[in-house]
Amino acid sequence: MVKKRMILMLAVALCLMLTAGCGKAFEVAGDILSLSVADTGKDEEDSYSSADEEELPERQVTVKPTQLPTATATPTPTPTQEAKEMVYCTSPVNVRDAASTGSNVIGMLSTGDAVERLGQEGGWVKILYEGQEAYVYQDYVSSTQP
Repeated sequence: MVKKRMILMLAVALCLMLTAGCGKAFEVAGDILSLSVADTGKDEEDSYSSADEEELPERQVTVKPTQLPTATATPTPTPTQEAKEMVYCTSPVNVRDAASTGSNVIGMLSTGDAVERLGQEGGWVKILYEGQEAYVYQDYVSSTQP
């Protein structure tokens, strides 16, 4: 009987740990472990009978509800749209995959075409071309519209 009761009480303690926190569960577990053979006056190996149940002292465990912290919502920052710096082609120009005349030509821009400027590398302007970073020579683009 004692073993069955301890298993039941340990299950209750586990439930408390999951719902009320570890502190309360350890408190209840301590109460459970304080149940011993000496409390009942019976040998732990005795077989269970209804008479045993009547002789066991009733133990009341009072569980005080604990206030669990609530999560506070953190506002999601609104992305700010930075002004895109545009450059305009002053004459037809090759678009390259690297800042070098020896690099691959991946396209061409015509006079008046506008593209987003991403940066500068030496005499080359890094641009956004068809969704990828690319380069044009700075002498063929201007920050003002032609």
